[in-house]
Amino acid sequence: MADLLSLFTWLADKIFGSCGNKTKLCLRLVSTAETELIEKAYRTKTSLSDYSIEIYNMGQKPYVIDHFSLSHKKGLRIDCFPDTEKNTIRPYEKMVYILMEQEANALEYHCKKTQLKNCKAHIYDITGKCHTVKLDVSSITFVMSLRDIDAVI
Repeated sequence: MADLLSLFTWLADKIFGSCGNKTKLCLRLVSTAETELIEKAYRTKTSLSDYSIEIYNMGQKPYVIDHFSLSHKKGLRIDCFPDTEKNTIRPYEKMVYILMEQEANALEYHCKKTQLKNCKAHIYDITGKCHTVKLDVSSITFVMSLRDIDAVI
């Protein structure tokens, strides 16, 4: 009976103890701070854009990002490679990745073309393990619709 109880305790610890150790990431699309940007007329495709992605680590362990990609079933695919100095996120902290102009233009294009509201972010750690998180991009669709209204007026 004691063996059965110890087996049950060990099994329960493995099942419920690992729930707190799971990787939990959260993403948010935000505007880039003005101090980070150069004038729009002088930007190239590798310049920093108006959009940033904040990646929050809500888990118990540090998370080291190798790269991440934004995708949608209607054809969107953007690969992002953070700096190696900034790719470690400690628990309950965030990392900010500023999209390059080329990445932001591709995201804007797909948001306008398909009225995209959400896309999937596939975040890969240094071991190659993938974590998929939903990213709300409705703010880009909203801004693009305002630009279209301004163009008509």
